[in-house]
Amino acid sequence: MEKKPYNLPEMPPMPPDGYGAEALRGLFAGDRVAVNLGMEIEHVANGGARCSMLAGPQHLNALGVVQGGAIYALADYAFSVAAASGHPGTVTLSGDMHYLKPLAQGRVMAHAEAVSNTRRTCVYRVEVFGDNGVLSAVGTFTGYKR
Repeated sequence: MEKKPYNLPEMPPMPPDGYGAEALRGLFAGDRVAVNLGMEIEHVANGGARCSMLAGPQHLNALGVVQGGAIYALADYAFSVAAASGHPGTVTLSGDMHYLKPLAQGRVMAHAEAVSNTRRTCVYRVEVFGDNGVLSAVGTFTGYKR
């Protein structure tokens, strides 16, 4: 059984006809923002994804904590990967983020899970955790399936 880091919910196995982590890593290899920020796809299942980045000095704001834009970018990336697992080409229509606790340097993990999936749109809830397992931010992202 896979170890569950950060007390995140268990993700279901990927169905054989879906887009697994390896296929999505290839698809997202051209995402220059994600590459430059050091984002990685950890796990993918139909309707969900877990992505992470190692937050270092380049991710910190003037107060010495991880900058909100870096957290938002990771949450949007997790949403994009999760949505693409069921429908590649999904783009973000909107995103709403609530920052609950500041994050220090270290591993930052985002877990995206589908709330609604229709023929043309989808809504995902994304939770962001620090390496201490504490919930740091919660977001809702809406996508359009092209």
